[in-house]
Amino acid sequence: MLLMVQGATSLRMYSDESITIDSPVDDDIFAAGSVVNINAPVDSAIVAGGVVNVNAPVSGDLILAGGQVVLRSDIGGKLVAAGSRINISSRIQRNAVLMGEDISMLPGTVVGRDALIGAKRFSNQGSINGTLTVAAEEFENNGTAGRVEYQKIEGRREDTAFMSFFHLLSTIGFLLLGLIGLRVIPWLFRASEAKMLRDPAIETLVGLLAIIVCVILAVILAITVVGIPIAIMLLLLLAVGIMLSGLLVSFTLGIRVMAMLRSGTGSSVSFTVGYVILNILFLLPYIGWIFMLISVCLGIGALLYVVRDGASPQLTTA
Repeated sequence: MLLMVQGATSLRMYSDESITIDSPVDDDIFAAGSVVNINAPVDSAIVAGGVVNVNAPVSGDLILAGGQVVLRSDIGGKLVAAGSRINISSRIQRNAVLMGEDISMLPGTVVGRDALIGAKRFSNQGSINGTLTVAAEEFENNGTAGRVEYQKIEGRREDTAFMSFFHLLSTIGFLLLGLIGLRVIPWLFRASEAKMLRDPAIETLVGLLAIIVCVILAVILAITVVGIPIAIMLLLLLAVGIMLSGLLVSFTLGIRVMAMLRSGTGSSVSFTVGYVILNILFLLPYIGWIFMLISVCLGIGALLYVVRDGASPQLTTA
């Protein structure tokens, strides 16, 4: 993981409110922002944003998550995309894996191999050379595919009262855990804040890669049987990191919000404000999960940097 942290800067990083790539990039890119526009060719891309528009060729793989995603150009590798609304009119050389609320493959879309779709509504007007596998509530197929496998998903009514009550209790519990953490290990919150503010895009990418590597490594260790205890310990550490990540991000968010408001409140108040704002973002329809994913990855990335750099307990509360 430490080697991965040091090597993450080999990517071209873009992080801003609005990102537009107008010049060709002969390298892999990682972009995170509210609006991301790729208007020039790139080698491969990992993109996260509220609105994502890909208007130029991607010679390798394209992995993205967004609220509204529009793809209008060729992809030389595979496509992995998740979002609320996804519209595709591209030629995809290899496979396509898509998850979202409303997904449309428009006329002119071509998938070189297989396509796997999970959606509430999916409309296909393109051409899939291999197998089209769909799990959706609504499926409209006016295109072509080598073979079609469709599983209809029935809408289910959950016990909303129980779920709401359980969510409320867990939210209060994590709030109390964060306030206790500020008292017991304030240096960890301060050190993580410094790392997040330094370069949040890199921390987010490092956190995402760390989660993937950790899960894969745990599976490999479990397969060996003798490595099962290590795999369990690794997954427990990952679980602790995921729980801490939201608390650390809440503290940093609260500090920044109170600084913008020019309010000289203490750490506990700042953490509470950030915690409330972050949980409101989590509840947003369609895109709340994106904020949750970014929060987890950013928090774990900051934790890894703190461990690598050796945070000091002398970083106490202000």
